[in-house]
Amino acid sequence: MAEYLSPGVYVEEVATGPRPIEGVSTSTAGFAGVAERGPTHPRLVTSWPDYQRWFGGYLDPGTSYLPASIQGFFENGGQRAFIARVVAGTAAAATLDLNPAPGAAGEEVALPENRNDVETLFRLAHVVHSFTEIDPLLENLVDLAIQHLHAERGVIFLRDNHGDLYPTAARSLYPDELVDVQRVALS
Repeated sequence: MAEYLSPGVYVEEVATGPRPIEGVSTSTAGFAGVAERGPTHPRLVTSWPDYQRWFGGYLDPGTSYLPASIQGFFENGGQRAFIARVVAGTAAAATLDLNPAPGAAGEEVALPENRNDVETLFRLAHVVHSFTEIDPLLENLVDLAIQHLHAERGVIFLRDNHGDLYPTAARSLYPDELVDVQRVALS
């Protein structure tokens, strides 16, 4: 309230009644429904392909209209959607046993080699997402390749602006050995 320091007539406007509704963004929405797969906690998706990567594609319309709704939202200018996948209370998480008991389905697959490949892929994905600098990333990738292939040494080559290959990271199976990138690349 204003402070009046001298006598006189003053006019003060006081807002009454409801304020007008302000415009809000309609580019972000929330959806909940049955999806083919994906997390059960709300997840931000920013495009129809992003939704498909996380939650799968179309389901039978008798089961769920969620995928069609999401696609329509993005086709009509929507930019961000939070998706909450709904599952039955009796639903169980999918699992994959990489080392099944003898006689189990899938026994004919060369499991020890495949298991090693899967573990290497998981470690590779972890390494790629763990580094923000290129040199440590490349060195760790070479280490993984050496371990997986049982090689004595490894080198990663990149292309320069002229299309020429140049070595960027070289490692040896023996950590005590100092490895010169150029020397290993040329041997």
